[in-house]
Amino acid sequence: AKAKAQVAELQEMAKAGTMRLHRLRQIRGFLGYFVRTYRWGNPYLKGLHLTIDGWRAGCDPLTGWKRPVRRRSALIQDEEGNWVEDERIDEPTVEPEWVNPSPRLSRDLTHLAKLLEG
Repeated sequence: AKAKAQVAELQEMAKAGTMRLHRLRQIRGFLGYFVRTYRWGNPYLKGLHLTIDGWRAGCDPLTGWKRPVRRRSALIQDEEGNWVEDERIDEPTVEPEWVNPSPRLSRDLTHLAKLLEG
């Protein structure tokens, strides 16, 4: 019942567009213990991990996945459409209070909620 409630809370936060990082870590902590018993839930936590840690240096800002070392100094388009070297990659970053959900999160939460229905 608690896991189901927390997955529902995550779904509501994801619909809102921004998610409080501290609360995400609390929920991940509980679900981490949950998947020790119910191992089938483990693959569905990847979207949560990507959302929580996607802000870190070296991660793709859109997907949350860590970039390979050889591609970390990739070119990106700026506001005017010019290609420039991505300088955000190796900068030390300050931990944000709010994060955006990763693209994988909503899919994982949908499947996890479906599995917890029964």
